[in-house]
Amino acid sequence: MKKVLILTQPLRTNYGGLLQAYALQKVVKDLGFEVFTDNPFFLRDLSLRKRLKDFAARFVYGVLRGDKKYKPLFKRRLKREDYEYAAQNILPFIEKRIANIDFFEGQTQPSSQSIDKFDYYICGSDQVWRRRYGDVKRYFFDFLKARETTADVPIKRRFSYSASFGLDNIDEYSKQEKQDCRELIKSFNSVSVREKDAIKIVEQEFSFSAVQTLDPTLLLEKEDYISLIGNTSKQESEEPYLFVYILDKSEQKKELIDILSRRLNLRVKDIMPKKDWKTSKKDKESVFPAVEEWLDCFDKADFVLTDSFHGTVFSIIFNKPFLSVGNKDRGLIRFTSLLSLFGLEDRLIFSKKDLTGVLLHNMLKIDYAAINETKSVLKEQSIDFLKQNLDI
Repeated sequence: MKKVLILTQPLRTNYGGLLQAYALQKVVKDLGFEVFTDNPFFLRDLSLRKRLKDFAARFVYGVLRGDKKYKPLFKRRLKREDYEYAAQNILPFIEKRIANIDFFEGQTQPSSQSIDKFDYYICGSDQVWRRRYGDVKRYFFDFLKARETTADVPIKRRFSYSASFGLDNIDEYSKQEKQDCRELIKSFNSVSVREKDAIKIVEQEFSFSAVQTLDPTLLLEKEDYISLIGNTSKQESEEPYLFVYILDKSEQKKELIDILSRRLNLRVKDIMPKKDWKTSKKDKESVFPAVEEWLDCFDKADFVLTDSFHGTVFSIIFNKPFLSVGNKDRGLIRFTSLLSLFGLEDRLIFSKKDLTGVLLHNMLKIDYAAINETKSVLKEQSIDFLKQNLDI
């Protein structure tokens, strides 16, 4: 059985990130491969050089440019035990459902022995090609290029599946990074991206062709996710509810929740932690619910309001009426590209001003019969892409 390694964003507490990793691994495994996903060991002690680099970045971007993602200036050193406490309900899902390894073992380059174990390399999905979220050259397989400069080393087959830049540009890349990635992508056997705009980026910035494929979560059916919920679902009957999955809370979004709750006559259900585990030491209110509970909320929701890309995806998978609040900081193009695939552009809002009379009147009306047909066609095309690149 041939082995496949998937590189994606680290498996932490992001439900969408976890489930796209699970879905892609399951699809590839079902095609007849032994599959592993790289999941770097978390919260290693940083070297003095890396601490100074982090401080410099926080000073430039946080202090001088006012980017809240780089604040505070002196970052609290988190411990693995802090993460494990907050993620105590999520870790069992990662351990049971996703075969993962620490491929790089804390180094910038994996060992030659580790590289040689795998026959195919896939990067994706999620925002693997967004510079702000990590070392993009890793997701362009720079370590394979380095290994293959050695004589008599076989060339590894590599491709991307629904890789995302998150934005409609790569302005976050340095000039050198653009040059390096342009060179690295030449060794790809094929490139698929998640957003339509990403096709232009690959063509214009890297002089390479790309196709659009579905986010991995959309390759599975609602029943696949319901089977994950299993016996964890609460059997007692619940009153109808508005499920709120909001990543970046604000007064503006609170207003939207209040308006929708009153308009739909639904109670609000929000299961996300009330406190940030990175600033609240071992506080029960900073503990994340289980992945299965998160899925169960979509399954039983009467309406969904979310500012999350994957919150939007799972609203579609579970055929729920929903509204998505545009999240520019996390990458708006992800929302517009997804919604346009299914003719759901009217589901994207930004504030209560967008709750027009027409939208409020049609909030519960989504033609999921047509959407599911479209999804089925796109799913087949996406799986065909995987088969072709896995030599099936």
